[in-house]
Amino acid sequence: MSNKQKQEKLVDDLLSGKAILYSMSDIQKKLSISRSTLNRWIKNGENRISTLLEVTNYLSHDFGKLSSLSDDDEEDTTTVFPQPDLYIGNSPRWSRETVKNWILSSQKNK
Repeated sequence: MSNKQKQEKLVDDLLSGKAILYSMSDIQKKLSISRSTLNRWIKNGENRISTLLEVTNYLSHDFGKLSSLSDDDEEDTTTVFPQPDLYIGNSPRWSRETVKNWILSSQKNK
């Protein structure tokens, strides 16, 4: 199923009452985290995509990009929250399934 088809199904499920979508505020409250922590986790995912693009660019032709790939930040760069399933206007929304899968996949082997 393509990404567009997934989004269409999610919207159909939302409008028929079968799907629940969470806003950033909803996720903050449910996970008991600050807005800045959630923003950082989302940004970590964006940074990984950006880094992958930089590596691809480096490997294809631009050898100057290598120095920009090091991550000297002290911040938590290991926790990556998934990108939103869709946007309603400019507001990101995550499906219950996405949040649940992220929580389950982020568990340490205990």
